[in-house]
Amino acid sequence: MRMDGYGNNGMGILIPLLVVFLWACSGDTHTSRKTEDIEGERETDTVRPPSAAVLVERIGEIRQVANPVKSDSASLNRGDSLYREIVKLGEAAVPYLINKVSDNTKTTIRIPCRDSVLTQGAVAFMLLDEILDIPYFQVFEVQWDVFDLPCDFGYPMGLPEYISAHPQEASAKLKHWYGK
Repeated sequence: MRMDGYGNNGMGILIPLLVVFLWACSGDTHTSRKTEDIEGERETDTVRPPSAAVLVERIGEIRQVANPVKSDSASLNRGDSLYREIVKLGEAAVPYLINKVSDNTKTTIRIPCRDSVLTQGAVAFMLLDEILDIPYFQVFEVQWDVFDLPCDFGYPMGLPEYISAHPQEASAKLKHWYGK
């Protein structure tokens, strides 16, 4: 019988090495499986926020837009939760909002001091204006009258109706201005 330098035959050292190797491999597999399970759980447990495109498509669900003109500053209205969620998107929402301005689908949102309602395009314009602060004269090449009345959601008189009445033109002018 042949002996190695440690006083054992060749099989004496191979068996413990084999046991350690198998234990290490089974531990790695078990550990990596746990990691995969944990990562999988994170992906399913984590709720990803809707994309800008998805939120902008839901503009028809908005029931209240921002109206900074109120009789007292304590009742300042910043719009409903969907409205605020879209504003929070910032620049990411701009291309989708500009395209949405051309939508002449009516909403249930009444224009203060008027007998008309906003279109989804007009709501998209209001959202855009909160994000970009649009220079109305430069974009639309129209001089707007401004009165200190609680009408038109604080916009120049007739601007929301203009957007509602001329959605394609308004969208094209906004695209041109934004593209510069």
